[in-house]
Amino acid sequence: MDTELECILKNCTEICHKMLQKHKKKATPDYLNFLDQIIKTQLEMMCYDLKAFSGHAKRSTIGIEDIKLLLRRNDDICKLVMANCNICERKKKN
Repeated sequence: MDTELECILKNCTEICHKMLQKHKKKATPDYLNFLDQIIKTQLEMMCYDLKAFSGHAKRSTIGIEDIKLLLRRNDDICKLVMANCNICERKKKN
């Protein structure tokens, strides 16, 4: 498995553990392993789609427009991503 993907899964697992503690819940190891598989599969599909979107536009670099296209069916996440992009753009200008 790629090192970057391992880091992402580790971070997701840590977030999951923190949320479980916060809400005073427990999860079985099988549940956590299954969650890791879902996250890994979703990330792989997203990467494949992003690569396809940029390739279709004849670009070698994935950009914000590709991410917007990927998230077009999930307005809440798209708004969150765009808000963060706007914050980053303002920081670059300053």
